[in-house]
Amino acid sequence: MHESLLSHDRARALFAPASWVGAMIRFEVALAEAEAGQGVIPASAAAALAGAAAGVALDAGAIARAAAADGNPAIPFLRDFTAAIDDQQARAFLHWGATSQDLLDSALMLLLRDGLDLVEAGLQDLGDALAGLASRERATPIAARTLLQQALPISLGVKAAFWLDPFVRHRARLAETRRRVLVVALGGAAGTHAAIGAKGPAVAAALARILGLGVPVAPWHGARDRIAEAAFLLAAVTGSAAKIARDLMLLMQTEVGEAASGRAGGSSTLPHKRNPTRALVAPAAHRIAAPLATSALLALEGEHERAAGAWHGEWPVLPRLIELAALALEATREALDDVVWDRARMRANLDLSQGLVFAENLAMTLAPTLGRARAKALVERLAGEVRASGRRLPALAAESAEVRAVLDAPALASAFDLGSCLGACDQIVDAVTGAWRQPAP
Repeated sequence: MHESLLSHDRARALFAPASWVGAMIRFEVALAEAEAGQGVIPASAAAALAGAAAGVALDAGAIARAAAADGNPAIPFLRDFTAAIDDQQARAFLHWGATSQDLLDSALMLLLRDGLDLVEAGLQDLGDALAGLASRERATPIAARTLLQQALPISLGVKAAFWLDPFVRHRARLAETRRRVLVVALGGAAGTHAAIGAKGPAVAAALARILGLGVPVAPWHGARDRIAEAAFLLAAVTGSAAKIARDLMLLMQTEVGEAASGRAGGSSTLPHKRNPTRALVAPAAHRIAAPLATSALLALEGEHERAAGAWHGEWPVLPRLIELAALALEATREALDDVVWDRARMRANLDLSQGLVFAENLAMTLAPTLGRARAKALVERLAGEVRASGRRLPALAAESAEVRAVLDAPALASAFDLGSCLGACDQIVDAVTGAWRQPAP
């Protein structure tokens, strides 16, 4: 009942049982080709296996169901694949010198590569939307909020640039992760190529070339840092999307009203509700993704050369994280596209504090003459009068002898001018959007 909100059909299909079976077949055919090229098995056996694989149709669902009894999906897969091969020589050399973990880890790398492509496309799409928003809204004033309280004026454009900034790094991390993580797995039963011998490393390199994967320095049955790295990148991407979505929902609160959802969801009982249904997806996804990524750390302490249980506990992690990251990126992009911005409300909200959003600017305007500590203390006293009297800070500042002794009327007016409060907003927008628009690594 609840799965549709937090599912992503394309991502889920990438890791469906049929996809796993297809990836495992690719591994076995490529392994035979690599071993034949190194003289480990007869070339005729590799050719026969490739031919048999081209026409084989395995029941992925049955293999998945049998995995529980056999301990992993590789065993029923190899049993069914062997039974489907008529050529005796091909059957004899199937899976030569490999182990279940080689097969499943390499298949995971093939599927993960496609999953990272999907996440990268979503990341690029959301980043492009944020860059466009940052550029378009660079002159739109909005209240910055720190600890959920109004702080000072910024621009909506720089807010969007702040949202975009992590994705510049996520895109670079994704390229680095591909290089470090997407490597072939081949080591045999204990990770030493004992069944193949000295030709093992050469076979692994050839296998990697055929599959389009990287070559690890050593077999990695017991070294699970690659899985943990990919898991934490995917959770971080999900979290950065969730931050944007949560900010959007806060801006949509009735009492704030600076944004609204154009295609809002309804309520089962309240006719007036406009619920931010797309914006809530990424925060929900992140609450699942964060502990999932943490679970990948637990596999790092797996026992000896191959772990009992820790490796098995990894299996659902990356497929689900790919789905959650793709979903969070897509839903946040849709929420962003759906936003109706209320710029008049943004300006009105800046006036709610009776001018206190300009307090820092006033203090910094006074500081060169009075010194920072004295200027801050003076503005703090004036802020207290604002809260006590309900009068506006500009009026109280104009009546203050201490302020008038330092600032003439134009300088005082400038202290309460929105343009003078925006600091380096324009430069930040240009820097972040410029970094985003550089070619992806």
